[in-house]
Amino acid sequence: MAMSGLSLQVSAQTVDLSNQGDGGVKEPSYSSRHELRTGRQLMSQDFKATDTRTIYATKEGFYVRFVSEENKTVEIAPAQGPDDRLKEGVYYKDVVIPEILNVKKAKDEVVPCTVVAVGQAAFATNEVYTVKYPSTCKELKDRVFRLATLTECVIPDQIEKIGDNVFMDCLKATKVEIGKGLKTMGKAPFMNCQNLATITVSPDNTILKAQDNILYSKDMTKVYLCPPELRTAKIVLPNTVKEIEDFAFLSCIYIKELVLNEGLERIGEEGLYNCAWLEQLTIPASLREIGPMALTLLKKCEKITVAEGNKTFEVKSDGVNEGKLLINKTKNSLVLCLYKGTKDVTVPEGITEIEPFAFLSCRWTESLKLPASVDSIGYTAFSDMRISEIEIPEKVRVIPPYCISDCAKLSKITLGKNVVLVEDQAFAGNDLLETKGGTLQILAVTPPAVGKDNDGTVYDMGEDFYRNVVLEVPKEAREAYQNDINWSLFYQIYPVGNELVQPVSPLQISVAGGLLSIVAPEVAPIAIYTLDGQVVYTTSALETQLALPAGLYMVTYGTQATKVLVD
Repeated sequence: MAMSGLSLQVSAQTVDLSNQGDGGVKEPSYSSRHELRTGRQLMSQDFKATDTRTIYATKEGFYVRFVSEENKTVEIAPAQGPDDRLKEGVYYKDVVIPEILNVKKAKDEVVPCTVVAVGQAAFATNEVYTVKYPSTCKELKDRVFRLATLTECVIPDQIEKIGDNVFMDCLKATKVEIGKGLKTMGKAPFMNCQNLATITVSPDNTILKAQDNILYSKDMTKVYLCPPELRTAKIVLPNTVKEIEDFAFLSCIYIKELVLNEGLERIGEEGLYNCAWLEQLTIPASLREIGPMALTLLKKCEKITVAEGNKTFEVKSDGVNEGKLLINKTKNSLVLCLYKGTKDVTVPEGITEIEPFAFLSCRWTESLKLPASVDSIGYTAFSDMRISEIEIPEKVRVIPPYCISDCAKLSKITLGKNVVLVEDQAFAGNDLLETKGGTLQILAVTPPAVGKDNDGTVYDMGEDFYRNVVLEVPKEAREAYQNDINWSLFYQIYPVGNELVQPVSPLQISVAGGLLSIVAPEVAPIAIYTLDGQVVYTTSALETQLALPAGLYMVTYGTQATKVLVD
């Protein structure tokens, strides 16, 4: 892409996730659809750069933003087109960043400037093998190498500061190497580098230390990273540790035993997420905080124990599942239902909150009973389960995003009479409901509001959902739902329990020129199927005309069924 003295104004740059020719890298493969949509909602947002500064071309092929025009200092900006991404030695393969770049500010104006930083997402998704930085470059900003093809995550001695998620999703990287100069480190710089095996830190570094291939703070009070490919069955944390930072043990699947030390106070977001081989876990008495998804997908863990004296957490039994329901007793909330062995789950009475991700991927669970005491449910609380029905207690007012999502066997959802809002994507990805149909029962007399996504678009449940799912509402509220701009999209809206009188008189059906005409004597559910059971059309209208391909169909009307030939 030739720019010849031109500048670009970027207000909301989005990094391209698609494959880029020979230099393309694939999007990371997480353990479920959920992760790309929910627990990883941050990911889609992370790619959006909000830097509105002008991007300039340089004679050397890089693009830059000014750090200080007065001081003539710049940071590397992302490539501006596919051709730029493939410039060997610039954005491609072995990259060498010069100390001085000649910036084309205007048609005939070239300004020599010093490189002091690598800017946000500068090499994200690029095929990059190595990078050499000038001595003047002191900072790597957020997501510089996200989804890049680096085989080593190297922070050389001259780098003093790195931002958030700098090497995130570098799926080919096997090693982290940190120099002596690093003084400031952002959040989760090595998150989801799934093939990391070794970590080295300069002994002269003042903020970090590597011990037994695990990255700690210098004073050993924080654990920052355990490499996912560290093939150690047992890890005992030092007694000095107070915090397991966000994503620290993410997908460390080879750990069978992790001894959490007395003195540990916090496990951060996704701190032990997908430690799939961990067989059991003891929460020390000192632990006070467990972040979202911190203990999710402990697939082989059969029991959680809480040490005597812990003032925050306890394990409760529902009479069937021992050691599988982790409770925050200060909040009266359910933190976690263990993945394994929980076939039939009854949440104890008195629990008022189901925390985010509490039942995520509990595929053993076939039935779930929530107590009437529950008044709050976190996002993605019941995602990727195997339950066939779920009833939300009547005290719950808001159904959060992805609350009941990706449940492959779900056929019925019941929302209580006090629900006022169904948030965006609350019922997303429930395949059985969307394809074969089922029931969404809402007991609220006033139709709940429907949430919006980040772009302000109202939640669209999808044509299949509207067509195949029966919406059951209080008898006195049926008209209100039929007239509501959002809920009127459902093809079938009936009183709770489908209390409409089943028709006595048959349908009047005629076919002419591929057009099927139906006249119903009274209102009742009408459905048209192919002979292999696929739903073609549903309605409750008294008169219907529908163009259909030639073939044999089954038309159901209440309890009546009629075969119809369309020629």
